[in-house]
Amino acid sequence: MKKISIIIPVYNSEDFIVSCLCSVLAQTLTDIEAVIVDNCGTDDSIVFAREYLKDYTGPVSFKFVSTEHNSGPGAARNLGIAQATGEYVCFLDSDDTLESDYCRKLYESAKEFDTDLTCCNLRSVVYDWSSEICKNPPIKNGEFDYQSKVFFLTHFISYFTTYVYRKEFLLENGITFPSTRSSEDSCFLAGALLAAKRISAVPEPLYNYIIRENSLTCTKDETRYKDKLSSFSTLLKFAREKGFYDEYKPELDFLFIKKGYLITVFNYFVNNVKYNKKDLKDTFAILKQEVPDYRKNKYLKRSSTLRSLIFLINRHPKIASRVITRYARRKRMKL
Repeated sequence: MKKISIIIPVYNSEDFIVSCLCSVLAQTLTDIEAVIVDNCGTDDSIVFAREYLKDYTGPVSFKFVSTEHNSGPGAARNLGIAQATGEYVCFLDSDDTLESDYCRKLYESAKEFDTDLTCCNLRSVVYDWSSEICKNPPIKNGEFDYQSKVFFLTHFISYFTTYVYRKEFLLENGITFPSTRSSEDSCFLAGALLAAKRISAVPEPLYNYIIRENSLTCTKDETRYKDKLSSFSTLLKFAREKGFYDEYKPELDFLFIKKGYLITVFNYFVNNVKYNKKDLKDTFAILKQEVPDYRKNKYLKRSSTLRSLIFLINRHPKIASRVITRYARRKRMKL
């Protein structure tokens, strides 16, 4: 059994795949494998990957698998989990890179504290090569107790690639990526956080997230908002089925309000030149269906900004559209 399996879904990243694989070969922990999942893109990414690795004879193992058709990143990662043989699994997007100590430091921390999850921080690199350090919420190494989970859920950030996950833990708890093509990573990570009993952190930026102009997250998509909302509905369903919802109801409801509903509407306004009132009504109906008592949520009551946004969206959508898109352009809107 390998110590870590690095799952790499590959889709239209021929300009970046070699640097991605270079960072895998540079790992100081070599008892690892890379599961490269061909997600049926339209360029030569997989050809480049195979060509780059054809003469490699070192200690890192490489396995190529393929989806039947382009199924989105979640389905590709699920296939990677099924094919992985490592004690722990992690996820590397094919246009990103790892620092050389990523696997070693996270694995050593995971073993020292006997964890289900271990994370590091992230370096976000824009295509003009400016960068910033993005940090996960602070973590107390060891038992992941109730108060720690409450804090994590109410300060939720989906840096899911900064984590290594014990594979047996994922299988035992039925934690998989939903088939949606937006916020599927948030659903996966939040589910793992709910189920985890022990956690640890390496407070260093060991994952490099490369933001390129034509990446999925930077490309306009007028329907992605529906997938985003659906992912968070899937999370609430998972929480209810696994018995987590009653224990963490205020936190999960707030996560749905903030990251599900409000970010969905934010995404909708940014991606649609002309909004449709029916779309907004339908989206609000889902909020009321999933969190019927959302107005009573104690975390929402503490945020006048979020309450004002919900009011503005439903009573004055035209003004809301202008405000949100203006803030988006200035990169000042953070929910």
